[in-house]
Amino acid sequence: MNAEGGARPEHHCAVGDSRQLGAGIATRWIDTLTPERRLHFSPIPIPGAHILKPERMEDSRGYFARTWCQAEFAREGIDVKIVQASVSQNALAGTLRGLHFSWWPSQEGKLVRCERGRVFDVILDLRPTSPAFLSHFAVILDDKQGDALFIP
Repeated sequence: MNAEGGARPEHHCAVGDSRQLGAGIATRWIDTLTPERRLHFSPIPIPGAHILKPERMEDSRGYFARTWCQAEFAREGIDVKIVQASVSQNALAGTLRGLHFSWWPSQEGKLVRCERGRVFDVILDLRPTSPAFLSHFAVILDDKQGDALFIP
């Protein structure tokens, strides 16, 4: 149920604006069944890969930004299911993390974001049937912009 007493749609992505009201908390739901977007997808030269730019909703407390919404990925023609989420932290600047790779059929997409500081991220297309085979793309992701890199 939403704050107005109606049912929320089964498939939605929502942002909540919670306020203390007496003994309870009211939540206002905004769903993405409208044409509004909260994530902006920019394709890059590697087929299937995108830079995601979150739309920040700012106020005196700071900001809120959507970082994932299956419906918005689907609108872009990206059929991906999240099966794992991981985080890494580097003790020293300049740390090299390595290469992520998987063979078919265990391929998995990646959504890379930098939560603090910045990261120089390079992707290399190793798919032999890709028109961009052996091409690379580099981007700096940082906590100021909040962009993410989706790697198919």
